[in-house]
Amino acid sequence: MVSKAMTESLQTQMMEEAVNQDVNVLALVKGTERYVFFYNESTRADLFRTIARYASNPELSFTWYDAAVISQKIRHEQEEDVPVVQTPFDFE
Repeated sequence: MVSKAMTESLQTQMMEEAVNQDVNVLALVKGTERYVFFYNESTRADLFRTIARYASNPELSFTWYDAAVISQKIRHEQEEDVPVVQTPFDFE
């Protein structure tokens, strides 16, 4: 059986991890419609699926072109998030 203290400790740890994650924001304004996407590293795949659903919805002004542009921005940010390993050695 899991103790209450252990459960609270686990919940606290999960909340701290969630708070420490960076949140990215992308916005698209099309006329009177505004599409604002909040995501982090763990929700990036879900965002791609959401963008595809929006693009396939004929009731929205969100197009496949919009989906491609937003997807490209997400991928570009992902590439920038990759840490660069720096070394004190010069390999010339």
